[in-house]
Amino acid sequence: MFAEFFKNKNYLITGASGGIGAGIARALATEGANVGIHYNSRYEGALKSKQSVEAVGGKAIIYQADLRATKNVKTLATEFISDFGSIDGLINNAGIILKASIENADEDYWDDVMRINLRAPYILSRAVLPYLKQSQGVVIHNTSIHEEYTTEYFSAYAASKAGLKSLTKSQALEWAKYGVRVNSIAPGVVPVERTQDYFNQPDNRALWLKNVPLNRFGKVEDIANFVVFLCSDKSSWTTGQSYTVDGGMVARSNFPFRSEPALPAKPVKIEN
Repeated sequence: MFAEFFKNKNYLITGASGGIGAGIARALATEGANVGIHYNSRYEGALKSKQSVEAVGGKAIIYQADLRATKNVKTLATEFISDFGSIDGLINNAGIILKASIENADEDYWDDVMRINLRAPYILSRAVLPYLKQSQGVVIHNTSIHEEYTTEYFSAYAASKAGLKSLTKSQALEWAKYGVRVNSIAPGVVPVERTQDYFNQPDNRALWLKNVPLNRFGKVEDIANFVVFLCSDKSSWTTGQSYTVDGGMVARSNFPFRSEPALPAKPVKIEN
């Protein structure tokens, strides 16, 4: 589809041990790119992603990093450049969701979400910028429809994604002089490994599908293919934008009501 554009180009994808990140890795490799597959705790998933990339003829290297710590983020960038020699694109896909009330979730929960969803993309983008200048590469942030519209008990997640959308604009404006393009993609409901059991239940499927005008959930490929487009020369005059890919859901702006969830285990404090 993109002729020779992606041949011998190198892309780092965070959170690529499954779901959308794994789909992006495979989609880029299908077009001829080499990819760095980042994971934190799901090595088996990262290995499957690597095998999926190799199955379509791509080169993949796996990297482990807990993105809550600054030193880990910077080490990830250093190791990727050391292995590949250059970078043509960074896809900040890694993220966590906290479903909890503002009343019950203290600042440790807030900080945990912000470190991974917003702070790490900021630090990692800066770490690879010198090399993106050389390639006139791209940065793609994976935000969410929650960047604009949200529901109860998503305060930290929604705030982090709204912040990532704003970061997209600032980076695009500042880095345009280097020929580096920065965009973000805001997926709607895309069932992945961690949500598959929930969406396999008929009542849950029906609850959400009635709010999706195109009457189907998203597929990993729907998001991955759009990311490939944003990385390619077909979008060479596009920067500073956030693209909603959600089957029309937020056009209706009608999320189903949620009941208050239980808090997960308290986050472990990370020292920088």
